[in-house]
Amino acid sequence: MTMRAFAAAVLLGAVLAGRATAETPAALAAPVPFLAEAPRIDGLLDDRLASLPARPLLPPEKSAPPNPDTAATFRLAYGATFLWVFVESPGEALAFRDRAFQNGDGFHLVLAVPRPDGAPSTEFTVVGVSAVDRPAMEWTRRVAWYRGPDRVFVPLSAAAQAATAVKDGRLGLELLLPWADVAPLHPWLSPAVGFNLAFVRAVGEREKNVHLLVPDRYVDSEGKPRLSAPLAFEAPRPARGVAAFAALPAGRLRAGEPLQATVV
Repeated sequence: MTMRAFAAAVLLGAVLAGRATAETPAALAAPVPFLAEAPRIDGLLDDRLASLPARPLLPPEKSAPPNPDTAATFRLAYGATFLWVFVESPGEALAFRDRAFQNGDGFHLVLAVPRPDGAPSTEFTVVGVSAVDRPAMEWTRRVAWYRGPDRVFVPLSAAAQAATAVKDGRLGLELLLPWADVAPLHPWLSPAVGFNLAFVRAVGEREKNVHLLVPDRYVDSEGKPRLSAPLAFEAPRPARGVAAFAALPAGRLRAGEPLQATVV
């Protein structure tokens, strides 16, 4: 085994063991389950995923005191090439507001390179997911709201999928996010992956309730670092045979230089 492969194997072990860089909320105590295949993305919870833990978000921060109480949970899973997020909340109908990931109904999540001291990170991507009912707002269905403090509204790849639905008195918001869209973060290659989630529930005509995982006043602010909590990931279980993941280095090669990759 080469030193590069050995380092990758050690790194994988540390990540899967859930090495933390900040206090972990109770909702993230259970490791993120591994899926050999990506789920169908339609805003509804697949039967085969119903056994995944429903992780609670905090009680809402209300834009107005008279807002009714709301509740929300989320489920997580991952694969070699994707992160899956499913948010649920009791309700009979979705609201379709402008930039619903900020104004309701929608959510935004933070994936970050966490700092060892637990301070807010400047290396992050904030992904927004919106309930959409008209073509003019289709770009908000899934979009990188921020990449780092400065880049705003960066399109995601065609492989990123998002959907919303209502069934049996519950709102469902679902995202399949390729790890490539948040490079260099990857559960097998990164020392840690920081995560935060904010579900924004529309209330009445103008108000909203915001359910957070990690309290952060700047979770939707421009030009600000972000707080997150570290994710722990289950060890992969390939459906058959041997599975591998390769990551190419960032940057450009000059003519004649060798191409090297990290392989797990």
